[in-house]
Amino acid sequence: MRIPLSIASSDARLAFELFAPAKSVGEGATAEVPGKATIALSSWYGAKAFGAQEVLNLVLEFGKDVSIALFASWLYDKLKGRPVKLRIDRTEVLIEEGEIRRVLTERMEGEEK
Repeated sequence: MRIPLSIASSDARLAFELFAPAKSVGEGATAEVPGKATIALSSWYGAKAFGAQEVLNLVLEFGKDVSIALFASWLYDKLKGRPVKLRIDRTEVLIEEGEIRRVLTERMEGEEK
């Protein structure tokens, strides 16, 4: 199953933290994340100005044995306290662990039908 995620942030370190321990990050990069899932960077763009926002377009891939709660907790820990906007499948989501989990669960259940 695949769910698109989009993260807009002015924190240039975010992409490297999401894909750690990778030394470099670019389109096509993948990382295994908690919850038996994988994220893939489909595109990364932004303005070349100080403080400008970068947008990371990711794809969350997982099977039936995924733990949405573990992934939501991991993502929340990476995003909390940062100036970010998170979209999950075109839905803007508050940076709260429960909200991230709720939206991902809804998308997962919608795909199974």
